[in-house]
Amino acid sequence: MTIVETRPTAGMWAGQPMQSEAGERVLRPMPGLEDLVRVLRCPETLFGGPSDRLAKRCTHPIDWESAPETLRAILEPWGTRCMDVVFHLQLGAEVLRRHGVQICRGEAFVLFLAEEGPPDVFIQICLDTSIDRASELTWELNDRANDFDVPSEGFCIAFITGEPSAEDLESLMPFEEDEDLEL
Repeated sequence: MTIVETRPTAGMWAGQPMQSEAGERVLRPMPGLEDLVRVLRCPETLFGGPSDRLAKRCTHPIDWESAPETLRAILEPWGTRCMDVVFHLQLGAEVLRRHGVQICRGEAFVLFLAEEGPPDVFIQICLDTSIDRASELTWELNDRANDFDVPSEGFCIAFITGEPSAEDLESLMPFEEDEDLEL
């Protein structure tokens, strides 16, 4: 059983779980964690109304029940605050508004990556735009974050395109459906 401790305790430091008198694990509050999870689940709360285009389907769906604890476990060792991530997302929303680009309908694409060293959170926001444009907007977001010296240890945010529309798929077809391929 996990209990959230809301009062400060002597000797407690960031990322250090404590134990209650009953021996249960007690977590420090992490300011901004609920806001971060809300934005990841419903990006339109920060990025504005989505287009009709669907966001890419996540190959590893997020368990939103355990997401707060996973985010905490990843960000705390880096010393990164949830509000740093939310501010980075706010800068992204500003970039998209300035260029008139909408997000796609659906959740953010969130991956918890654990390779060598401490794990990272990789957040992708799906846009109703081309791959090249999404890449340009990601670069602009990173430049803006650097201008503000926003800490980014433990997480990465990128813009990607949403699910292809019927027109997109049609334009990718190299031949007519009734045409045979000759090898």
